[in-house]
Amino acid sequence: MNPQLINDLTVSDYEHPLETQAMARLKKTRGINKVISKFHELSFETSIRIQYLGSSLAVTPRTFPDLLYLRDKACEILHLSTIPELYIQDGETLSAVSIGVEEPGIILNTALVEKMTPEELLFVIGREVAHMKSDHILYQEIGMIFPEIMEAFSAITLGLSTVLSTGLRYALHYWKQTAEYTADRGGLIACQDVEVTKWMLAKWAGLPERSWSTFPIEEFMLQVANYDDATPNALEKVIGFFLGNNNWSVVRARELFAWIETDEYRSLFQRRI
Repeated sequence: MNPQLINDLTVSDYEHPLETQAMARLKKTRGINKVISKFHELSFETSIRIQYLGSSLAVTPRTFPDLLYLRDKACEILHLSTIPELYIQDGETLSAVSIGVEEPGIILNTALVEKMTPEELLFVIGREVAHMKSDHILYQEIGMIFPEIMEAFSAITLGLSTVLSTGLRYALHYWKQTAEYTADRGGLIACQDVEVTKWMLAKWAGLPERSWSTFPIEEFMLQVANYDDATPNALEKVIGFFLGNNNWSVVRARELFAWIETDEYRSLFQRRI
């Protein structure tokens, strides 16, 4: 594993166009500025930090130097100057989360650390670093507690009707899904191994652990290639109405591997130094 730096890499080199559009729309959505103001006013970020770090294990040079190496490598490749703290929390899912605008941190579930290869972990950590580099964390945290904000402060208090608050929730959720497209690209730039991304996305899609050593990965790629039923407009509506924790791994794989086939991607990796 020897990923290389990419000369003059910026977020615009890998930001997904659908995310750019979704963020522009979100920032124009009525009520978002009031929600952001309340988020800061009531120190919700501190509450999120306390919740996560109060039940997570800090990663230090004495405990997990290999994980810190991967974090530092991802930050170096994606040019993130503020190095996030790293934690492990008990969890059986192959997931990670980033928190903290002012004090950034990445929390890895135990299952990731136990079961993933270093290359796969670099992809996962690179995704979280990409979220930070693209300034996603504030909006992600608002998304985490949006129902609580609406419950604690009625729509009337925030100057929003029920219809408008629903519209804001929709815009926030759709942006969150498109932000995953950008994060996947960042993860690939960090690990620089297309095969790793195939396997990681297949595992997120539900590949059972007992089949990890025998599954023909080309079958997953065939499924991805044949997934052409959802146009961007139709997919936006589906994502908007089915709010929840669906990780859309097949859709994300389709977007990522379509990008890999572009001149934009090839020219980006020609800038490796």
